[in-house]
Amino acid sequence: MKPRTRLITVNDARYVWLVDEIEWNLLRLKVWREGEKSAPWFTLDKGMNIPWRFSPKIAEATPDTSFSVTPKLVAEAIRQVRSQLGFPEENDKALNLYVSSDGKSILPLSAEAPPNR
Repeated sequence: MKPRTRLITVNDARYVWLVDEIEWNLLRLKVWREGEKSAPWFTLDKGMNIPWRFSPKIAEATPDTSFSVTPKLVAEAIRQVRSQLGFPEENDKALNLYVSSDGKSILPLSAEAPPNR
């Protein structure tokens, strides 16, 4: 997957986002405030244990919505991160986060984070 930057507006603020495939089972969402390029506001890792996704026939017959990163999901991540962690005045370093295994929480990525995220 080749990353492509996209624009999104959430609560009257504009953001730039892209998704990188870090490993076959790990996606990383990166979000910046529009106009700030030094460091993303946050990165969000999402594990995806979908070994069959490389088989188009099986993937087509078994859609997995968690694999897709849609603008709706990006907007929700922006809202959650902003409400939980705030928005820094100066963005020198990205907040590194991950999605919990149950998919319900956004947590700081640290040494204590589970390896499979």
